[in-house]
Amino acid sequence: MEKRSTKLVETMTLFIKIQAQSCQHGMLSIKPMVEQVSDPFLKTGLQMCVDGYDSETIKTNLKAEIDSTDAYRNLVIEGIVMVANQYAANPTVMLEKFKSHLSAEDQTKLDVMAGKVVEDWEEMCVYPLLEWNMFTSTFQFLPQIH
Repeated sequence: MEKRSTKLVETMTLFIKIQAQSCQHGMLSIKPMVEQVSDPFLKTGLQMCVDGYDSETIKTNLKAEIDSTDAYRNLVIEGIVMVANQYAANPTVMLEKFKSHLSAEDQTKLDVMAGKVVEDWEEMCVYPLLEWNMFTSTFQFLPQIH
């Protein structure tokens, strides 16, 4: 069971990294990451995201390939659907959703493996945004929403 647990935490970490990349640079930017995935089921689902399939189509196609009692594959599908929905579940939301499926020990592992990605994501989101003011020909800070 330890090996399966480690694989699940590693897969969840991958999803968080992919989601951060996708939200920052667009869905096509995850293609090199997807090409490195060795699990055919996971790779197929992520490739469908890159190819522009909607989340419901992806979910339906992947669910048809698995045994409904396979908890690992069902969580993989949940992660793929979150990636497909791109902005609906940012890396912070993803981390919290995934942790709800893990033991306390595995939650700690996930925090260690994916925590820096989430921290960087959150820092990027609160970094002041600049907007070009065409009337004064200068950049101005946009108000931050917290």
